[in-house]
Amino acid sequence: MIVAVGAFLMASSEAFCRPGNRVVVLKLEAHSQGVVLPVTVHAGSRREGLGGVQVGRLKIDVHAPPEKGKANKAVIALLAEQFGLAKSAIVLLSGEASPKKRLLLSGLTVAEVAEKLKCRQAAE
Repeated sequence: MIVAVGAFLMASSEAFCRPGNRVVVLKLEAHSQGVVLPVTVHAGSRREGLGGVQVGRLKIDVHAPPEKGKANKAVIALLAEQFGLAKSAIVLLSGEASPKKRLLLSGLTVAEVAEKLKCRQAAE
């Protein structure tokens, strides 16, 4: 599937964001149950929320410390709220003890994830 975003074309596996005059690529993977979202988590952060895109991954800041899965639970709760999903619809595929994680967002398409992130970015 090819989706036009502004003057750019994107394959279904990439979402383009245009903060300022830069083009940033977020690498989304289509999955049989939804979309795999690559993220980089900053646990123990002063602020909480979705940041920009860094090296193909969505940056997420959470207050929770990186111990005993607290940060992972906070990331899942934050994404569930952002995408309007139940917490049970988000599965941590890899990176349980790493800042670099891959999460499955069940029931969404790549286009839906890209659109929600674009709308969020445009509102800021």
